[in-house]
Amino acid sequence: MRVVLDTNVLISTLISPGGTSDRLYQAWRGGRFHLVTSEEQVEEFRRVTRSPRLRPYLTPAAAGTMLNEIKSLAETVKRARLS
Repeated sequence: MRVVLDTNVLISTLISPGGTSDRLYQAWRGGRFHLVTSEEQVEEFRRVTRSPRLRPYLTPAAAGTMLNEIKSLAETVKRARLS
């Protein structure tokens, strides 16, 4: 099964380890489904995780690790299509 996790879900994973979003992320890391992303989402993730508003809740190292995992392990599509 191929799944797209919204950027908000990914950010929630960083803010609330052990929460619902984190369980989804861990299911992907455990091979339960294939994660699909796009360059647009990668850029959005980068921009949002660098936001001063979220800085108190995120560590740059955790955000960087997640971004590297997504870039190296997720399937990247050329352009995300909305249905």
